[in-house]
Amino acid sequence: MKKQLLFSFLIAVFSVVTSFSQVTTSKIQGLVSDNNSEGLFGANVIAKHMPTGTVAGTMTLDGGRYSLPNLRIGGPYTVTISYIGFRTV
Repeated sequence: MKKQLLFSFLIAVFSVVTSFSQVTTSKIQGLVSDNNSEGLFGANVIAKHMPTGTVAGTMTLDGGRYSLPNLRIGGPYTVTISYIGFRTV
């Protein structure tokens, strides 16, 4: 009886603790395309968190899609995109 009561108490405590978890990261995602709306494979995408100077980067995938996960929450961010033969924006 005491073991069952202790087990029930532990389950209740761990249920409450896990319900207070928070997401502490952010993500930027998007699409890089040319003037004809065709996605650019291999473009460089750099995001800089202005308050801290933290930099994260990636390369666009097939169709020009990119994703920068696990970024600091908040902003502002400056996003720079570069590709050979195009101006940097």
